[in-house]
Amino acid sequence: MANTKQPELKEPGPSDNQILDFKKSHKSEQLTTGYGRPLGDRSTVITVGPRGPLLLSDFPYIEDVQRFDRERIPERVVHAKGGGAFGVFEATDDLSDICKAKVFKKGSQTRVLMRFSTVAGESGSADTVRDPRGFAIKMYTDEGIWDLVGNNTPIFFVRDPFLFQMFIHSQKRNPQTHLKDPNMVWDFFANHPMATHQLHLLVHWKPDQTTFKRGSVETRFIPLTVNIGDITEINIDFKKTGNLISSTWYSSTWAFTKAVVLNGDQQQSRKFCSGGTITSSGPAVRFASC
Repeated sequence: MANTKQPELKEPGPSDNQILDFKKSHKSEQLTTGYGRPLGDRSTVITVGPRGPLLLSDFPYIEDVQRFDRERIPERVVHAKGGGAFGVFEATDDLSDICKAKVFKKGSQTRVLMRFSTVAGESGSADTVRDPRGFAIKMYTDEGIWDLVGNNTPIFFVRDPFLFQMFIHSQKRNPQTHLKDPNMVWDFFANHPMATHQLHLLVHWKPDQTTFKRGSVETRFIPLTVNIGDITEINIDFKKTGNLISSTWYSSTWAFTKAVVLNGDQQQSRKFCSGGTITSSGPAVRFASC
């Protein structure tokens, strides 16, 4: 006689209900484009007449297609090794004299994302290499996303942007041997003395002994100035206060042995992936008008 007993149904696990659990734990937010512009409807496309072809000017649709085409993202050429954390930017001072953006009104709070990284290494490289530390910031303002980038040094290796590609290639692996090549590195520095100042900062003792304590943003102007047509040139510095940054991506010191560096230590990445919080006990950003 055939066995007609029905198999017992198992209770769904966390992976089975991931979509439903995500919907329950995340409140509905304003739909926006990738640049932060509010979007009312994502299910329609602009056409030439009722039955006409689609228009390239419908940038939300084109952006969606481009995102689909580029889902498989290769490793970044620079700043490949890094990690990010979300936080809140609070304006503790009033900048209405130089800018009318809501993000700089005293007391306003803005959600931010900061990513900290090394520069030259691959995604699997060591955290402890002697290298500048870069950071990228996204400020999710009501008026759109404001992007800022910078390093933990106040200057850079080159001024001419045409030299940037050459400099990065000199810091990467030799494409023939797939090894780091000191001849490539020193050939660039010997032929471009403008990089000497930054080179001295790089080989100085500070990068090997301290954490990310200060960062300088490369942007030198501020948007939405008070008077139309005016541009206010500023310096933006990020300064470590309290436990800011050090409790996550960067440890309290860089006191690692050279043997650990050679072994490809990943302690900072592991600490960052544990989901620590970034906190601050005081003002962390300084805006200086030039």
